[in-house]
Amino acid sequence: RRLTQVAAARLMGIDQPKVSALLNGRLANFSSERLMRLLTTLGQDVEITVKAKPRGQARGRIRVVDAAHA
Repeated sequence: RRLTQVAAARLMGIDQPKVSALLNGRLANFSSERLMRLLTTLGQDVEITVKAKPRGQARGRIRVVDAAHA
């Protein structure tokens, strides 16, 4: 949406330093639930898909995909 950090913060009900932290990948202080709520507040749909890991891969993985850029 090309929002400034201040405008995004206002929309999401958080302060600008938290927006900066999100944009820089510092997610330690954000629960999954809070991140999903922030995304939906910005008009995004959140979809969680659970599937089997590929053979030969020791363990599963978590990844976030922007559907517009997938």
